[in-house]
Amino acid sequence: MSTSAVGSVNRPRGVFGHVTRLTVFLLCTLSVAAKTLHVHGNLNTDPPPDGLTWATAFNTVQAGIDAAQPGDEVWVAATNYFENLTLKAGVALYGGFRGDETALDQRSWAQQVTILDGRQSNSVVIIQEGATNTTRIDGFTIRNGLALAGGGIYCSNASSQGIS
Repeated sequence: MSTSAVGSVNRPRGVFGHVTRLTVFLLCTLSVAAKTLHVHGNLNTDPPPDGLTWATAFNTVQAGIDAAQPGDEVWVAATNYFENLTLKAGVALYGGFRGDETALDQRSWAQQVTILDGRQSNSVVIIQEGATNTTRIDGFTIRNGLALAGGGIYCSNASSQGIS
């Protein structure tokens, strides 16, 4: 491999120099920190919600899921949500929040009841195919689903280990 002098620093030239930079770039883009997104169905947010805090929470659970990436958590404040959801692989969905918590262990899903109501239309929650135990749904009451299979939760060709 040839090098060329630039000032007093020798820099690699050719294919290997580019591969090293590409590898570093890929590693940097893959190490994005997981984030927590918030959903609070009783809030009117202005400016438009981004879900990054309780004050700027999304109004619907699906909006929080849609904004999430694998490794993210979606925290949902207690109320009734009349939605049919599709949970993304690698996203953790947690209910049972008052709407002011800063840590997951501060929630009380037994006291802060968070209801997903499917309004008798389809499965209430659909887990995407290929989901593993990193996909979670925890702290919800699921009701009023209507489907031939999986009226509450429909999970096909995915792990059901994260469903609690």
